[in-house]
Amino acid sequence: MLKMFYVLFLLMIVGAVYSYGFRTYYNSGGSMAPTVSDGQLLVVNKIYYDFTSVERYDIVALWDTKEKENLIKRIVGLPNETVELRNGKIFINGEPIQSDPMEQAEGDWHLNFGPHKLKPNTYFYIGDDRDESTWGIVELKDIRGKVVLK
Repeated sequence: MLKMFYVLFLLMIVGAVYSYGFRTYYNSGGSMAPTVSDGQLLVVNKIYYDFTSVERYDIVALWDTKEKENLIKRIVGLPNETVELRNGKIFINGEPIQSDPMEQAEGDWHLNFGPHKLKPNTYFYIGDDRDESTWGIVELKDIRGKVVLK
């Protein structure tokens, strides 16, 4: 009987941690290909950014306030930086970003944006498939969490 109590207690603890700290999302669309596939199930740590800062290249779940939907995107611009897209290449403060995950990808990208100076607590996001991707600016309060398992 005591063993069953411990098992139930452990399940309650695991359930509480999961429901408070993690959530699953399905990626919709191909804008994060090849990193994340359309329909792929992702696990997002909802409390990750309560303990650390958002970093460049983090893959996050975010709330798009215009489209009223959750998106999975990559963070490339950080607060107080000036962001610009020139033919799909990302520039931060006038310099091309270092180690762009999609730098070697094929494509004839015609994405252009900015330059735009980000405000405090705002981030610039973009999908990895720059042919299909949407991009935008998101406030920290609208970042749902960090993708930790794909």
